[in-house]
Amino acid sequence: VTNYQNIFFGSKNIKKITFSKDIQIDSIYNHSFMHSSARYLSISPNVSEIGDFSFSISKIKTIEFQPDSKLKKINLIKLIL
Repeated sequence: VTNYQNIFFGSKNIKKITFSKDIQIDSIYNHSFMHSSARYLSISPNVSEIGDFSFSISKIKTIEFQPDSKLKKINLIKLIL
């Protein structure tokens, strides 16, 4: 499976989410981290697309993108924190 929808939607008691460089996630779908309690997120370099409102209404304060990221596009609406 390389695409996950609502993977951490509404997650509670999580403070940090880190995807290893080896994980084969290529897309983060809409609302994946919406309402998440995580404060830190490290995006896998394999992610090339981030869905709408993926981080909205969440407690995420820091999003780390890897130097070798394959992310092709992202617009501001997708980063509403």
